Amino acid sequence: MKGTVPFAMNFLDFFYLKESPFGETPDTRFYFASRPHEEVLRHLFWAIDSHKGFTLVVGDAGSGKTMISRLLYDRLKEEADFAFVLNPRLKEGELLGVICREFGIQEVGVEALAKRLLERAEQGRRNILVVD
Repeated sequence: MKGTVPFAMNFLDFFYLKESPFGETPDTRFYFASRPHEEVLRHLFWAIDSHKGFTLVVGDAGSGKTMISRLLYDRLKEEADFAFVLNPRLKEGELLGVICREFGIQEVGVEALAKRLLERAEQGRRNILVVD
């Protein structure tokens, strides 16, 4: 009809949601346990439990890599120390600085980082670095 505005329903109302699941960062409360995501999580837990030194998760933008890292943090934060690097395109010194600060190390340096990680491992804590 000429001159009328079509009805546009708010997506929260349409899907019967109380709040938006789409924030600036992934909210683990809105995680959907799809088969591929659960497989990646199982592999990450296996790698951590097996003391593998390095595990890589790759996927297209928006495929859930950040959500997976947040789930990992939520599930292991009581038994592990995490460092999150959100900008992997840093220069060497900047990257080391971010990693040290994320692990709570004031003195930036490879030796200080190694010492802290070894101390925490001896105390039974896991050290997990996530580069997103």
